[in-house]
Amino acid sequence: MQRRRPTPPPGLRTALLVSALLALAAPSAVRALTFVTENYPPLNFLADDGRTLTGSSVDTLREMLRRTGLTATIGLYPWPRAYRMAQTDPDTCVFTTARTAPREALFAWVGPLTTAQWTLYARATSPIQPARSLDELKQYVVGRYQDDAKGALLKSRGFILDDAHNEEQSLRKLEAGRIDLWAASSDSGPWHAARLRVAIKPVIVFGEVEMYLACHPAVPSAALEKMNATLKAMREDGSVKKYIDAYR
Repeated sequence: MQRRRPTPPPGLRTALLVSALLALAAPSAVRALTFVTENYPPLNFLADDGRTLTGSSVDTLREMLRRTGLTATIGLYPWPRAYRMAQTDPDTCVFTTARTAPREALFAWVGPLTTAQWTLYARATSPIQPARSLDELKQYVVGRYQDDAKGALLKSRGFILDDAHNEEQSLRKLEAGRIDLWAASSDSGPWHAARLRVAIKPVIVFGEVEMYLACHPAVPSAALEKMNATLKAMREDGSVKKYIDAYR
């Protein structure tokens, strides 16, 4: 004969139910995030040892994580893959990402981490003179890092673009005369030029954009709010500027 298990009293049943629900909810509340990025100095890049991820955005986000108590792994990938991961993988964020109108609805935004000026550079010895509008430069071939927001804007304006797998490749093409102009940010352009000892000159600044940590919409709102509040405090206390200045 099968014995019936005793039924807990109503109050105990309620307590057990609440405990079970809390146990189910707990993992999602503390789950780790995944931050992905690209090799884009001086914001995020591999150090000379080939293993250490460094840069102003990396340092800023590590300090943000320390202050918030949140946990995240940080991985380096080619930009197209990193960008796609933040769109398809829950709890994933990509940095350092330009916040533009076409991207606005795709992500939940944390930041800004920095501000960049999009600039067209020429060789220092080039006869190309500073311009007041992009329309003055449409006859030139412009090198750009493939799939980036700067190139997308130039493409929409009718420019002839030459794609490269990274910024250094575009800069080498500029040095060799294979392209006329190079589209780069005011932070990364001079950094690469100094490192590779290529003399360049700015021709026009064609945009200014804030750079963010762009998160999958499924990242918990509590985590987003905590990260944004902490970054705001870091901007106000000078920490963000300190990290940016360290790589200039």
